[in-house]
Parts: sequence; C-alpha cells; structure tokens
Amino acid sequence: MKELPPSFSAPLSANHLKKLRRLKQKKYRDKENLFLAEGVRLCEEALKSRAQIVEVIFCPALVATERMQKILQRAHMGNIPVYHTGEKEFHSFSETETPQGMAFLVRHPSWNFDSISERKKSLLLALDAIQDPGNLGTILRTAEWFAADGVLLGKGCVDVYNSKVVRSSMGAVFHIPVFENISLENALPAFKKKMYRIIGTRAESGNETQSGLDGNKRIILMGNEANGLTASVAAHVDDWITISGKGKSESLNVAVAAGIILYLLGNSEKVNG
Repeated sequence: MKELPPSFSAPLSANHLKKLRRLKQKKYRDKENLFLAEGVRLCEEALKSRAQIVEVIFCPALVATERMQKILQRAHMGNIPVYHTGEKEFHSFSETETPQGMAFLVRHPSWNFDSISERKKSLLLALDAIQDPGNLGTILRTAEWFAADGVLLGKGCVDVYNSKVVRSSMGAVFHIPVFENISLENALPAFKKKMYRIIGTRAESGNETQSGLDGNKRIILMGNEANGLTASVAAHVDDWITISGKGKSESLNVAVAAGIILYLLGNSEKVNG
C-alpha cells in the first residue's frame, strides 16, 4: 500500500529539487549558506539545537516509522515548511546509499568568535589540513562530547558541511561552534596575546603525562593525517603532547588521538582543579 503524505506537506517542485541537488557541491552550499542533514538521528539533533531549519523534505514511501512521523509533526508544530517527494527524486539529491527518506535543509550556523576567544576559561581544538570527512566529523563529535568550546578549521581542511562530515558528526555540527578557513599562522599569535597556551600533538618527543596540560585557556593543535602539523603552524606551539603506544603501527588515527587527548585534559582538570 502506498504511503500518503500528511495534509500539511506540499509537493516538491522540479525547480526546488534542482536547488537541492546543487547543494552536493561546496560552492553552492557556500553561495546559499545552506546544507542538507539527512536521516532520523541528524534531524532529531537539529530539532534539539538552535539550528535554523529552513524546511523538511521527506519521501512518504520511506518514512514509515513512528519516530519519523513524530519528527514531521514537531517540524509542522514549529512552523517549518514540509515538502514531500517520490523515491526517485529523493535519491537524486541524497548522498547516502540507503536514504531513510528524510532530510532537513539547514542554514549555516553563525557563531560569535569573540565571545569564545575572550572567555576566562576555554578549551579550543585547532585542526591543520584535516582532509578526511570521516575524521573531521568524528573529531567534532568527540570535541562536543568532551565539551570543548569550539573548533578552528585551518585552511586546507575539508568543508564542515560536506555530507560525510555532517553524518559522521552525529549531530555535533549543530551544537559545537566551528570556525572555517582560519589562517592558523595569523590566529595563533593573536590567541597567545589573550593568554592562550598552544599545545601541539606529534607522534614522538612530546609530554606523555597529564602534568603540564592544565591551564585555563588552551588550544590543542591536531595536524594532517599523513604529514602532521605544517612547520608554519608548529612554530607557535608552547608545549608538545605525545600519546605513547606499545604496538608497531606508525601512528594513531587523528580522530582517535583527539579523543584520547581530550580525555586526558579532562582528567588533568579533575586532578589539578
């Protein structure tokens, strides 16, 4: 039996569908200041956050669960426009292999950079040319879990609104402030003037203990998956941290390393706070 769309939804026009397809490309996401968040979990997280949800697009034949119906009802109650479309059309703009049949069109968040950088106590993560979408999304998810105050994306990082980044962030992209296209070479000296301590990460020859990691204002630098931190960025590091291992692998995955370091910093605060 064919599923019928709720009475409050409108059909998606061909022109509207064309605009959604364009959002697969970064240049159109930047131009329109919009991105798509697909799937039940991401839509729920968007509704929990302060995200500016522009509209909801769903496929009646795919939206079959009570959980998804509740999302539609909540969106409608929040006066968010709801549009329905067919399976073929939904697949044409979806970037998942097996779409769940629901997507939110979301406006790029706007975060106040000064309000974060001027805090008396702050923990920021700065990423230097992180290029793998899965890694970036996982780092955002981890940083949000450990209550980091924000993430600085240096030039050369993958687009934070890339669909794979958004999905692997599991909704963190709606909750944690992210600042893109930051010139870390110029930004780090400015942060130092505001009494931030710059902690770099590398595979060897760094501090292996929690001592020395405490402080009220810190920036953790994570480098490129293959090459680490660029020399111009590394030049601003105050202290280095290393995660020692016992195996034969050359290094840890950068997202895993970020999680371990954020955990160590949390323990450092408990010990020294």
